[in-house]
Order: sequence, then structure tokens, then C-alpha cells
Amino acid sequence: MKFERWFAGLTEKLEHFLFKLALCFLLLLIVSQIVMTNENIRTFLSAVDQIEGISYNQYGQEEKPAFTYLDRDEEQYSLVLAAETKYPVTQLKVLINTEKAYSFDNSKAEIKVSPGDMIEIDGKKYDYPIKVYVKEASPEIKPALSKAQVVTNGTVELLGWVIKD
Repeated sequence: MKFERWFAGLTEKLEHFLFKLALCFLLLLIVSQIVMTNENIRTFLSAVDQIEGISYNQYGQEEKPAFTYLDRDEEQYSLVLAAETKYPVTQLKVLINTEKAYSFDNSKAEIKVSPGDMIEIDGKKYDYPIKVYVKEASPEIKPALSKAQVVTNGTVELLGWVIKD
């Protein structure tokens, strides 16, 4: 009986303490959110806000490719890309590693690629959707790329990476 009263009193005190602690954290959260709306204070409290708008290269970082293929060699593979559209697409470009490499001729582009190359389709000149797909591919290229397709609508779209099978 004595233990039960002691335990009930202890749990009641603990319950009140936890309730007050939760209430304090809630108030602290509300106050911190209000304080973060002030731009002058936010720059001191948020590390991300201090570097917002500053380019990554200003911190002395070298530009490195996002992906490198370890077995890079000078093998060349061929791909034939086709564009499905009703209109001519002479200004549709194929970018290899973000550099302009090929143009489409009669809705078709024959390109040479190496393992590790990134293939993108630059359709910025067109404000309508153009479906581009791999029509033919060298047998050494992974099947995922040989079945790749993308729709560009005034954007640059990633078609895929060249990986040896």
C-alpha cells in the first residue's frame, strides 16, 4: 500500500515534469522559427544561409566530373539516335560529356562514344516535345543504353552513360 502511494506520487511528478519539458521545447521551437524569419539573425544561426548564393568554385574547389569510368580506354563505339517528331530537328544537338558533339540530320544522328561518356540531348531550341531514342548500338554497349529513350521539351535531357557490357 505504501509502495503504491509512493509510485503513484512519483509517476505523477514525472508526468508533470515531462509535460513541462515538452511545453518548453514547443515554445523554444516556436521562438526559434520566429527568430529565423529575421534575415539579420538567420545569417548568424544558419551555416547554410551564410554561403547561399556563393558559387561552389569560390571556395577553391576544383571542378571534377560527377562520374568517371575506371576502365576508360580509347575504344570507340557507334550509336544511331533517332528523333520522333513531325517537324525537322536540325538544331537538336547531342552533347557528349556536356560539350556539343553532333547534330541531327533527317531526324537521325550517328555518333561515336567511348566508355564513360555521358550522352545528353539538347532540345533548348524547340518548345515542343521531341522523343529521342537509341535506334542502333554497338553490341559491346550495355543493353540499358541501347534501349534508352528520352523526351525533351525545350530542355537538356540525359539519355544515359556509355558502359561496356
